[in-house]
Amino acid sequence: MDGLFFYWIIWMGWVVAVFFLPKTPVRSQLICHILILIILSGYELAVYPYRVGLGGLYLLVCLLIYNRKLSFIHTSYFVFKFCTIGIGYAAFQLFALLDPIILIFDASWMQAIAINYTAFLLFKDWKQRISAIIIGMVLGDCVFAGLLAVHTLPYKSISLEWLDNVTLSVTVGLACIAAELISKVLYQQTQAKFNS
Repeated sequence: MDGLFFYWIIWMGWVVAVFFLPKTPVRSQLICHILILIILSGYELAVYPYRVGLGGLYLLVCLLIYNRKLSFIHTSYFVFKFCTIGIGYAAFQLFALLDPIILIFDASWMQAIAINYTAFLLFKDWKQRISAIIIGMVLGDCVFAGLLAVHTLPYKSISLEWLDNVTLSVTVGLACIAAELISKVLYQQTQAKFNS
């Protein structure tokens, strides 16, 4: 899709942040990060033999700064868990490249479901789950690009197509989180109704 889904969702997020969130410092930071991400998504950094999109690198730096306050043990677990997601992403990309006939459905949807299921098994906190999905996908795409570079196959790491895939994965993850919260609220309401 070459970034169309990414731009569509990210602009919707910007509109929600600007017009519907209360005016707080977090809202201002979110708006700035979204605009910087939109600007950087069209640029790339070329270091022979790699080409890396700057939007994904900006996401990686922001999420690593966000998660810097974890203790050493929690940081070690977090790194292990997002490396697991990254290796899974790279394995799925290699699988799709080498044997695409096995992919029954659209590869983007299968990848989003597989990554979210893995993240759901590894993380309880939804914020760490979403940030680990993004960091793991950055790591996995860099591993995949490195494997292709060994065989001198051209590949742009963290491209607009990758931003589409990460946006789809995060959107599926947020939809699952919303469904989980809605089911908890409905369960509490029905329990309160039957107990009264």
